[in-house]
Amino acid sequence: IISILDTPTIKQEEITNIERIVNDKIRASSPVDVQVFGEVGLIPETVRTRGLPDGHKGPVRVVTIQGVESNMCCGTHVSNLCQLQVIKLLHAEKGKKNKTNLHFLVGGRVLKHLAGCLEREQKFTALLKGGPTDHVNLVDKLQKSLKLTNKNVQTVLKDLAVLEAEKLKRRDPLPKYYCLHRKEGDTDFMNVFINEVSNQRPAMEKRSVLEVLFRAYTAEIWTLNVREAKKVEAMGINGYMTQPQTGNDDDELDPVLLFLTVGEDKGAGQMVLYGDSQPVSQLGPKVCEMLKGKGAGKGPKFQAKVSNLENRAQAEHIIEQYFNSSN
Repeated sequence: IISILDTPTIKQEEITNIERIVNDKIRASSPVDVQVFGEVGLIPETVRTRGLPDGHKGPVRVVTIQGVESNMCCGTHVSNLCQLQVIKLLHAEKGKKNKTNLHFLVGGRVLKHLAGCLEREQKFTALLKGGPTDHVNLVDKLQKSLKLTNKNVQTVLKDLAVLEAEKLKRRDPLPKYYCLHRKEGDTDFMNVFINEVSNQRPAMEKRSVLEVLFRAYTAEIWTLNVREAKKVEAMGINGYMTQPQTGNDDDELDPVLLFLTVGEDKGAGQMVLYGDSQPVSQLGPKVCEMLKGKGAGKGPKFQAKVSNLENRAQAEHIIEQYFNSSN
């Protein structure tokens, strides 16, 4: 229930004080009297009124709560305040035209509301493994823990995206297109992957013979990938070490069309198609439609929110057909 107060604001201590006074009157069993006056002029001056419409004719009804007030009203009233049982003022909010809406409950609705609160309280006690007095602190700890966990997960996902990109860059020869799906991924994961794949290989620094041999022919994380290892074999150690130190066309990745998706394997998620603008513009809408998504593309990137990642295999088949037909 809402009562509209003719005030822009009301303090919590005022609400508490009003609730106490109202319930004191209910416990005092204050009677409620109804009087009907045949003429407006007969209404006592003590009656609170906003005035009657111009030209009003007929009787006027006045309701008096003993010890509280008298007020003109045509609505239904109890005969005694004790029939209300109890009133609970809930909260106030800003209303229209510089007024305040005060929410409250009366009688049986208070008991119903309390029963719902107690039921939720018991469920929280079971879930949080702590009593009602500890609920706020326990939830606060959970929120902080969740925030830290999410931050750590984001860091791990970014590291994973870098590793996935390195796996692709070490392939020799590079594929014409590459598909990757991560259920736990997000937009940041896809962006990091794209950035890592798109970056040019850094300019090669001079290295000792031992370092070059070690990195080219051992199982260390292959800082020199298969293509670089073949250069060492073809050019010899001295030739490899003395080649120009600035990046060149050979150090750049061949263009690869990236089809990335994140989200539930058979549900909703996101997709990105990234690569040369021509295949992206032609394939983007088709792949998006296959995944029942909605998105748009510009230049080398097409991205969309999709609702059916279960059709990923069909989407990949569309990409495969495109490249097979272009050969």
